[in-house]
Amino acid sequence: MADSVQQAVKLIEAGRYEQAHAVLMGILKAEPKNDAAWYWMSKVVASDELREECLQEALKYNPKNTLAQAALDQLEDKLTATAAPISKWGPIESATPQGKTRSVGARSVSARSQSRPNTVPATITLFVIALILAGATFLFTREDLAYRSEGRVMNATVTKLNKDRGSAGAPDQCQAEYQFMAYGALRKGTAPIACSDWKHLDDTRQMQIQYLSSQPDHSRVYPPAQTTERFAVLGFGLAALLIIVGLVLIVWRYWPIKSPS
Repeated sequence: MADSVQQAVKLIEAGRYEQAHAVLMGILKAEPKNDAAWYWMSKVVASDELREECLQEALKYNPKNTLAQAALDQLEDKLTATAAPISKWGPIESATPQGKTRSVGARSVSARSQSRPNTVPATITLFVIALILAGATFLFTREDLAYRSEGRVMNATVTKLNKDRGSAGAPDQCQAEYQFMAYGALRKGTAPIACSDWKHLDDTRQMQIQYLSSQPDHSRVYPPAQTTERFAVLGFGLAALLIIVGLVLIVWRYWPIKSPS
């Protein structure tokens, strides 16, 4: 590591502080007790506070380091000791064109400015919401889903029409009792109907119903109301959209950032 320290010294003498900083960081990661590396690190960090910290580290591992002691004596009158982790130490500004980003610490200011926010918590939240939404949609629409997958449509015979007169301005409520043959047995059912269909059903005595193959006694008027089916499309569609947005956030978070030229 002595050769590496000498390399850093030559870089400092040449005014190449950022490169010297990188070399010294490598030395200190491998040999955190190298007092010479700590002393020379004090020459390339970004502030007096960090400079003092480096010198204190050098003297901690080698109290006889006269160069570090002399440098620390020059600083202790104007600064108070502050603790700073290695990852925060940055090189002093080298001669670069105005506007060019300079490095600070193990990572440059440019790299930090390009780092993307952590989207993982937001993505997890979106996935949880999507799961809850999909589960709620399934619970409310599972009957429609079952009818859609295995329902059968056929004509049933209307056996009786019932009408409950509405009171106090409430609309009339109409129902139709019907029967049909399925799997060798007579099945019966009752379904609400629009009172405007009363005359038509009374004349034809036929209505279309839909029943489940696995439960022939379970039937309903066909075509069914569209509200539930629209809710299913909306619920599952929104859940899928949330999942897609979450995946996009994850990809965006971890997509490599191109370094500025």
